[in-house]
Amino acid sequence: MSNSLSMWLSSDNSGGLARPTGSSILGAYEDLPEGLSDDELRGIGVNRADVHTDLMIGSDKVEVDGLHAGGDAVPLLREGDWQLS
Repeated sequence: MSNSLSMWLSSDNSGGLARPTGSSILGAYEDLPEGLSDDELRGIGVNRADVHTDLMIGSDKVEVDGLHAGGDAVPLLREGDWQLS
């Protein structure tokens, strides 16, 4: 059984990972047309919601790997410590 987490994660200063849910930050999209309704945004895959929540993930027992396009695993988080340099 795999303990994989397949979704977008962002780093946090506390050494954990954040899984944001809720409304997308529109400024993060390149070439997004202005003035689209929430329904139009949803239609092109942009999350729209009234609430935004970050789920924090982290402990000395969590191991997180990133994957290269070719499938090779790269350690990101081990025993609560970032492995990026």
